[in-house]
Amino acid sequence: LLLIACVVVHLYACIFWRVKLSYSTEEERQAFLADKNVEPESLAGTYMVCFYFVWTVLATVGFGDIYATNTKEAIFCVFLFITGATVFAFLVAQINEIISKVQADTKELEDYLDAYLSVRPRLDTGTLLSIRAFERYSFQEDQ
Repeated sequence: LLLIACVVVHLYACIFWRVKLSYSTEEERQAFLADKNVEPESLAGTYMVCFYFVWTVLATVGFGDIYATNTKEAIFCVFLFITGATVFAFLVAQINEIISKVQADTKELEDYLDAYLSVRPRLDTGTLLSIRAFERYSFQEDQ
């Protein structure tokens, strides 16, 4: 999931810089980079500023230190907001699915252990706990 998020952020960071290159003047770009303490020739520094901006938007943090400075960048940001909401919803759904699966497996294991141990003759607590631990291990290995 994190890899998917990083790929999305990378793509949007590159698109953000492309929009900035296409729709702002050289002086505006120089001022933008100077404001962020990045040398104009530093590709890595420029990339990190764009990467940072996209992460803050997608994470809904939005510190306000980097923002759209023209209409084209604002339009790009709207698409970025929509993508951020979509990616966030996707990640929440995936996490929810993982939690539901773990809970279902746990419930299945507990039902199995209850049924298994109910047909056994009455044993002392230590033996029951040992059986339960072994069966829990065996169940997890089978999954």
